[in-house]
Amino acid sequence: MSTYEDIAKSRRLVMIGAVLGYAAAAALTVIRMVGADVMTAGDTLGSVALGAALAAPPTLALLSLDRRPTLLPGAAIAMLVPSVVVFELAPIWLVIVLLWYRAWRRRPIRAEVSLPRAAARVGLGFLVAASILALFVHVDPVCTQRLVDGTTRSVDAATRGMTTGWAFGSGTSYGTATNEEGSDVASETCTSDTIVLGEALASLLITGLAVEVGRRWPQGIATTGERRTTSAATP
Repeated sequence: MSTYEDIAKSRRLVMIGAVLGYAAAAALTVIRMVGADVMTAGDTLGSVALGAALAAPPTLALLSLDRRPTLLPGAAIAMLVPSVVVFELAPIWLVIVLLWYRAWRRRPIRAEVSLPRAAARVGLGFLVAASILALFVHVDPVCTQRLVDGTTRSVDAATRGMTTGWAFGSGTSYGTATNEEGSDVASETCTSDTIVLGEALASLLITGLAVEVGRRWPQGIATTGERRTTSAATP
């Protein structure tokens, strides 16, 4: 296989992984918004922020195609973070990482980076992790009642034994039927943790920082001059 074919194959693998990553991020965002029992303005923006955080690694991978090949391992490291935080889609994240690893290994010329640049690639993974954790590090419970006339009203979660505080957790929801005779409450739904606007904005800010680091990643590479043994240039 020629050097050109190796490069073309590598780019296709990167793009396939990016498409899978975007699709998974969009699907999880929609599922979270549609399936939520209690959806506040903060939760809506938080779902968008979560989707943006999950879409950051694919974005970094695409940026690596613009003469930034040494950025691809950073995208792969960042992609490993959702596999630890969002267990349900871990197989998809791992498949994407495998595709990008194969793309990196197919490079005909070995690319080297300095120690600070290598540390920066690991730092991208921590930024993606921080953007996800920012959504759940503060517990903000909320309760909502649906009245028999179809309207809703908020209830102080403290009266239901729920308190706020700094503790990581994705939250749990439960509903209670309360349509008793003489009561105007048809049902009540509580969640032990909802996303507030501050958490969502902080997450979006961190995600934007990670993408900006990728956008400013230096173009070009320093090579060792060694060609991969798995590919040979055609005469």
